[in-house]
Amino acid sequence: GILLLFGASLMSLHALPKLGVKLTLILFVLIWVADIGAYVAGKNFGKHKLAKKVSPGKTIEGLMGGLLLSAVFGYFVALWLQQDWLYFVIAFPIIAGISVIGDLFASLLKRHGNIKDSGFLLPGHGGFLDRFDSLIAATPFYFAFVHYYSV
Repeated sequence: GILLLFGASLMSLHALPKLGVKLTLILFVLIWVADIGAYVAGKNFGKHKLAKKVSPGKTIEGLMGGLLLSAVFGYFVALWLQQDWLYFVIAFPIIAGISVIGDLFASLLKRHGNIKDSGFLLPGHGGFLDRFDSLIAATPFYFAFVHYYSV
């Protein structure tokens, strides 16, 4: 079900008349920006584990860094698209937070099934699902944001 919702949301984004391609790229960059912010903050300041048993490398400080950087990214995206920045500064960290939930959920499923990697297509990256679990969770919410605020 979630994969169908993900696919439909992603295709709907891409098909939007004016900004479809830009909005789709913004979604991908948002997830990457949040990951980078989480990595840098977690590496430099991470002391408190976010979900020790599910994903031992994730920290609360890393999460905060990812959310903060996604808010900054939202501000600049809003300026670029000539939109009200406040909506983006609020929505982007929420969407980034949902992406973390998707990542943790996929990790939980893998741990429950005693699976180290979710596939062999992307060796060294934990498998295919590990590259897209965040995106799968975040895309429907991003689409709802774009649709609701008529971006």
